[in-house]
Amino acid sequence: MPEISGKTPQGAKGSRRAGPQAGSRWPASFAFEFQSIAWFQVGFLLVFILVRHLLPHGILFYQGMGLGFCAGVLEFVLEWKLRRLPLLGAVKNSLLSFLLIYAFVFTIPTTVDRSYSVMFLNRLDRSPAGLTQAEVEDIYIQGFTSGGATEKRLQEQISTGTIRETNGRYVLTPFGRFLSASFHFTQAVFACKEKP
Repeated sequence: MPEISGKTPQGAKGSRRAGPQAGSRWPASFAFEFQSIAWFQVGFLLVFILVRHLLPHGILFYQGMGLGFCAGVLEFVLEWKLRRLPLLGAVKNSLLSFLLIYAFVFTIPTTVDRSYSVMFLNRLDRSPAGLTQAEVEDIYIQGFTSGGATEKRLQEQISTGTIRETNGRYVLTPFGRFLSASFHFTQAVFACKEKP
C-alpha cells in the first residue's frame, strides 16, 4: 500500500496561496466601485441643485429623474469605455447609481416640495404661540385653494399624461386609468385607507 503522508503536495500549497491572494483583490475592487458610484451621486446632487435654482418652476421629480437617467448613462459609458469594465459590470453600477438617485429624489426633495406635513411644520415654526386645530385646517384649505396647490397638481398630471382636459373637465387617460387600478391594488394589498 502506498504510504499516506501528512504533507501537502506542492501544487496544493500553491493553490491555497492563490485563494487568499485572489480574494484579497475583491475589497479593493469593491472600494473602487463604491467610490465611483459615490462621486456620481455627488456630481448629480450638485447639478440637480443648480438646475433647481435656474429652473425652480419645473416639476422637481421629473427634473431629478431626467438628470438621474443622464447620470446613469454617463456612468455606463465611462465605465465600459474608459475603465474597460465588463458590460454587465458597467450596467450594474449605472443601474445602482440611478436607483440611488431615484430613492433620494423621491424620499427627500420631492417630499419636502409636496408634503403638507412639511408645510404644516414650517408654519408651526413661524408661530411661536402655536396654532389651534381650526388654524391648522385653514392652512390645508388655503394651500389647495389660494395657494396654487390644485393648479400645480393638475399641471403635473397633464404633463405626466395621466389626465387630459376636455370641455373644461379633467378626465383620466388610458395611462391614468392603469395607474388608478395599480393604486387601488396597492391599497388593498397594504390595507391603506382610501381617501374620499
